[in-house]
Amino acid sequence: MFIGFYLAAVYFLQKLDRRAAIVFATQPLVLLEGLINTHNDIIAVALGIIGIYLIWEKKQILGRVIFLLSVGIKYLSAPILIVKKNHRVFNIVSLIGQIALILYLCLTRETQPWYFLSLFIYLPLYPRLIDDIQIFFFGLLLSYYPYVRFGDWNIEKLDMKHDIIVFFTVLNVIYLIIKYRSYIFRYLRIK
Repeated sequence: MFIGFYLAAVYFLQKLDRRAAIVFATQPLVLLEGLINTHNDIIAVALGIIGIYLIWEKKQILGRVIFLLSVGIKYLSAPILIVKKNHRVFNIVSLIGQIALILYLCLTRETQPWYFLSLFIYLPLYPRLIDDIQIFFFGLLLSYYPYVRFGDWNIEKLDMKHDIIVFFTVLNVIYLIIKYRSYIFRYLRIK
């Protein structure tokens, strides 16, 4: 079942953007959390991608029904309900809502790598989004190291996991600042 939804997501993504389909199909986080660990987030992501495809093909009602199914699988995908074709503000608000929900979960519960699968729903809208957070995703995958190495999740191992995630988050932010420095400086009017 998980493989079927994964393949459906790849299929519909390639109809929208071939590069995004390749990014999704080969992304280690998707492969590990969606296919190997079989988290149902992959089903919600696939339904979200299919919903976006349908909306882009002017099948609004069916697209929204598919979105509702995605939200029914994982409430974490709820922000996609406001996604609209050619409505940049709605789509940005949707992405910000998605990130806010993920941050809420990470701050009120344990940070889990599969929470971040929901960002892949936005590949058709923001094809470079995943490229910009590859370092962070690598850190999420590496956060399993304490469990694999030591075999349990006691307080020390959880602290190690958090340290790994924070380190790679900071590293990714530094990368983004360097990559987008001209935009940042232009925005801040610093030359």
